[in-house]
Amino acid sequence: MFNFEELFSLIDVGITVFEPHEKGGDFKVVYLNKKAKTLCKFTEGAFAAESLSSLFPVNGTRSLLDFFREVYRTGEPQEITLVPCLGIAGEWQEGYLYKLSSGHLVTRCSGVDQARAKEILAPNERLTFRTILDT
Repeated sequence: MFNFEELFSLIDVGITVFEPHEKGGDFKVVYLNKKAKTLCKFTEGAFAAESLSSLFPVNGTRSLLDFFREVYRTGEPQEITLVPCLGIAGEWQEGYLYKLSSGHLVTRCSGVDQARAKEILAPNERLTFRTILDT
């Protein structure tokens, strides 16, 4: 039997595996590869007992938990454009969220520098400014 941890340890992007709890209402970290730990400076065992809802309460106007619930319900992957690294001001990630046949969710993330974060946020800032002008 192939061990997914062996595969994930070879990948040069952050991989985090989440286990569903409360029938997909919340999720807990069950695995982080080395790159994921490095991206946001996680230590072994840190945050493993925490629920996703307590770790990342809001992503813009939509909570990260909403993305997880939708992918868990539909099985359709979703792009996550900008997520702050937990506990590190000014550090960001972007990536994708997938559902495995086991029901576990997997994020594939890479670090985002300040220039890329501004690029991602810029269209939203323009939209907000346009909305203000139109009202």
